[in-house]
Amino acid sequence: MRIVSARAFRIACALDLALYLIIYLLQPLDNALLEQFKYQPTSPVNYDMPFPLPLLQWVDAWVNAALVVAGLLGSIWFKSWARKALAGSLALTFVSAVIHGVYIAGPIKAIPSFCFSALFVWLLTLTYWSPISERFGPK
Repeated sequence: MRIVSARAFRIACALDLALYLIIYLLQPLDNALLEQFKYQPTSPVNYDMPFPLPLLQWVDAWVNAALVVAGLLGSIWFKSWARKALAGSLALTFVSAVIHGVYIAGPIKAIPSFCFSALFVWLLTLTYWSPISERFGPK
């Protein structure tokens, strides 16, 4: 495994954080371009839940965003809790895929999203299974 310097790791964390913010800044533009493909249900959907599904999706999105931003900022300074936040964000993403379902993403959002995801998983891998993981303290 190639050793990554602390400077390169910090730059990658800052780049990933910038990509994450770009994704959310481009969201309205991507939605406007894909408006013609938006699914319009003919009748209201009832999931028999004690709370509305959009509320659950909204809470999930904000919690995940907080975990990603905190994890990436903490990783820049090699805080021990940062890698737990990154791993928690990834786990929450897998669990919440069930409530979010399939969505259509245009190229404006898909390209930065792919780059963010690839860099995010690489950073998460480095924080646990590389020589740089020693800077984060004990696992």
